[in-house]
Amino acid sequence: MNRQSGRAGLAAYFLLPIFALFFITSCVPSGDVSTRRPARLAIFHTNDIHGYAIQESDDDNNLTRIGYARLKTLVKNDPADYKLLLDAGDILHGQPLATAKRGEFIARLLPALGYDALAVGNHDFNYGLPRLLELRDTYRLPFIALNVSGVGNLSKAYVFPPYIIKDFGEIKVGILGVSTPETPRSTTPANVANLSFSDGEELAKLVEAAVRHLRQEKGVDLVIALTHLGTDPVSQTNAQWLAGRVEGLDLIIDGHSHSEVRGLKVGGSVIVSTGAFFHNVGQVQVVVAPDGLAWRPIITTQLIPAAELAAIEPDAKIESTLKKMETELEKETGVVVGRTPIDLRGEREDIRNKSTNLGRLINAAMMKYTGADAAIFNSGSIRASIPAGDITRGRLLEVLPFGNYTVTVKLKGSELRKVMQQGLATGGHGGFLQFYGLEVKADCRAIKTDEGASLNGYSVRSINIGGKPLSDRADYIIAINDFLNDGGDGYDLLKRPAVHKYETTEEMLLKFLRETSSDELSRIDSGDNLLSGPCS
Repeated sequence: MNRQSGRAGLAAYFLLPIFALFFITSCVPSGDVSTRRPARLAIFHTNDIHGYAIQESDDDNNLTRIGYARLKTLVKNDPADYKLLLDAGDILHGQPLATAKRGEFIARLLPALGYDALAVGNHDFNYGLPRLLELRDTYRLPFIALNVSGVGNLSKAYVFPPYIIKDFGEIKVGILGVSTPETPRSTTPANVANLSFSDGEELAKLVEAAVRHLRQEKGVDLVIALTHLGTDPVSQTNAQWLAGRVEGLDLIIDGHSHSEVRGLKVGGSVIVSTGAFFHNVGQVQVVVAPDGLAWRPIITTQLIPAAELAAIEPDAKIESTLKKMETELEKETGVVVGRTPIDLRGEREDIRNKSTNLGRLINAAMMKYTGADAAIFNSGSIRASIPAGDITRGRLLEVLPFGNYTVTVKLKGSELRKVMQQGLATGGHGGFLQFYGLEVKADCRAIKTDEGASLNGYSVRSINIGGKPLSDRADYIIAINDFLNDGGDGYDLLKRPAVHKYETTEEMLLKFLRETSSDELSRIDSGDNLLSGPCS
């Protein structure tokens, strides 16, 4: 996006200071506590669906993904006095159904589902801010985020409403949104170049002000933080931190780390999260009852796996819409583009902790079509495995859903060494590096976080490139993706002018699979470019 035209195009969206923005609320007063009866509120919540909109079952016909059609029926049939449907982020991007039309299919579905509020996940920015705002405005999507603001030549103002209020009469609920401060590192930075994401104490003060405003000026009974922060100990500003730092949050509905959290109590808050990919849906039951002159929420939580919802009939209208979308999508994604004799491993627990054959394959494709000396790729951009057999275009879109372009950069050997040390030091996160053209000797070690979690990491001892020891003073051409080239995942050393820009990495991989023999794929599979001691 051209920066000047981008700023001009965005200016119209940055209108009012925080808490002066438009709110989604009715005007029914809370009333005298003594005259109000106990009422039950059912809160259904999802997070990190990543385009898995359609129900799926395993080989034994056990339901494994819930799908939007079944979710619609679940919410509609619940007998609660009042209901809310909330999503904690990463809803517009991921699987081919989401990426094929840059979020269009999913955005069209959401109004029919009746979501009351949506947190803005880092991957919801993957098509760029103008596209996200276009989808929001076209389909009236209720995104909220109090810590996303404009920067640069724009006066500090807020892109999304900071919160919404839902007034049900007996229960008045305030829902505030928080996006992860990691977003500039977790989407291509150019997508959020005009934005600032409040972090740390600045974020805590914003949330404190919102809570105070909601309770004292708006008279809400229940305050919910709809957050895309995660509970991963690698993230300093996570949901537990927020709960421990800010008083007055009754409930935190979270996403980002793909964690299953069934009702973690931190301070006065209850934290819940469903995992990811529609394997579960969360349900929180809230009974708000008189307690003297105040209202006291009684909160119970439940994580419902897909298998327990198999008997629920999917909503016919949503299911029909999804089938039409599938038919349109299959015209492109059903084409077979290659074949592999072996399983190519890209599951999160593998790809973010060790060198895998899929990581080597992707980097081998980048090396071949750029002529680079070596290639490196952040594991967080690889989102699925490829099973042995035919490979379709749709599968490649699942593996590489972000549309990142391949570029080459020139690095000194000393710089490449620092990048590799950074990329292998700690496993378990998206910045862990996959690579090809390098032979790395390293010691594997277990790292304890402050919270007591154990993560695997590598201490690099030596690096060979092109069969020779890496020279700190020599220049090397390295193929990377544009996410890393923009400094994504904190790789500031890679933020430099590209030597050359190429097509998307997915297109390179597609071409590589068409042109590569099974013997060559097997050779890439058997070659281990990371030599280390045993990992505990």
